[in-house]
Amino acid sequence: SARMQEKVPIADAWDEMYQSLFEAFKILERLCNDGVITSGYGVSSNLLSCMFSVTGLPNLYESLVLDRVVDAAASAARAEGLQQHRFQVAQLPLNAFENGALLGRTPGTQTEGDCSMAQRLGVSILTNRPINALPMPGVSTGDWGRGGNSYLQLREAKPMGATQSLLKRVVLDALADTNLAAAEVPLQQLALRLAASSHVSCTLNGAHQMKYVEDLEDVLKVASFSESHVQRAMQSVRSMATELGCQTKGLW
Repeated sequence: SARMQEKVPIADAWDEMYQSLFEAFKILERLCNDGVITSGYGVSSNLLSCMFSVTGLPNLYESLVLDRVVDAAASAARAEGLQQHRFQVAQLPLNAFENGALLGRTPGTQTEGDCSMAQRLGVSILTNRPINALPMPGVSTGDWGRGGNSYLQLREAKPMGATQSLLKRVVLDALADTNLAAAEVPLQQLALRLAASSHVSCTLNGAHQMKYVEDLEDVLKVASFSESHVQRAMQSVRSMATELGCQTKGLW
């Protein structure tokens, strides 16, 4: 973010970042060798397939590219005289709106979602914010307004917000062959099940209230959606956003 404000060319900023990662990874590899770290290490970032950057902008300048991060880890391991790196996990946001980690983006950024890329590279994926989504900009009225750093909460409420109601309807239509009934599935449980896809090792939920824990217990009692169902539902959310006039340029 600082380099972007200083108008440093993106190639130079990226080279500097990956060099910093290389140096940090060498230290982490030593700590693994010394037994201080017993299982491995990772990064938390809005990777390139994520639509928004860490400052809420369309994601490019501030992003990390997962295969290049893994290359930095491999180089760090070789520099420490090791055959194999201990880079094991990447954390990134994933929810029904911010679905780039599963669906990918445009040919100008990254067409492959980082969840599938991580699977190819042997990296586990942790996701966060399954219920608190950054809404897409472009519709100036109602719940679609992008007010500061506010989140769109994908949670059942009475009365239900217009955006949440529409989202739930669109997702349930996409999952019609799973025989889900709107009255039986609260929106937050639907959102949690979408975020916990087959490519995700763990979803961080921030369940700091008992009612959130109860939602998680209910989700864990049922089978996960198939990968094809998750892809279909999230594609439907993208179509919904486009039809509503959201500004998707630079997002996907």
